[in-house]
Amino acid sequence: MRSRTEVESTAWCRLLQRTVWDASFMENDSPPRYRGIFRIVLPATYAWFLFVGTLGTISTDYNFAFEAGLRYAHFWTPMLAVISMLALVGLIFRLHWFELLATALLVVGVASFPLSAAGLAISAGNLNGWAMAAGFPAFLLLPGWRMFDLVTLIRKNRGLRMVPHVR
Repeated sequence: MRSRTEVESTAWCRLLQRTVWDASFMENDSPPRYRGIFRIVLPATYAWFLFVGTLGTISTDYNFAFEAGLRYAHFWTPMLAVISMLALVGLIFRLHWFELLATALLVVGVASFPLSAAGLAISAGNLNGWAMAAGFPAFLLLPGWRMFDLVTLIRKNRGLRMVPHVR
């Protein structure tokens, strides 16, 4: 009979095998030069969006609400937190359908902010809103790249995997 520590260790090993931090991850899905992007940069990006969304949900950022409208801010920040958490889970556990859908929603959600801020800036004649709206699309570069990477991966594998293949 195995000890409790051995059982817990085995469960953690099986869970780790399904993540982007497993040693066999890069052999199946992407070129090795992307290892740092998948293991560090993308999780940090999604975690940053999660942090911003959670912080905005807990305490409304009145600068953000001023630029985009209070009702929009109350909708946008929890949405950002939930969708970025889903994208993070999809990335970590290599759930390609899940990550593609969550990343697409994240890109649409983040892209909607500059449109809202620009609309309010036009109606109020506010130059700060234009500056904020112009700089915000820079946050879309990495999630946008990941969407195209997922579509390429899907075409290469001729379909999406809901659950990653583990040897």
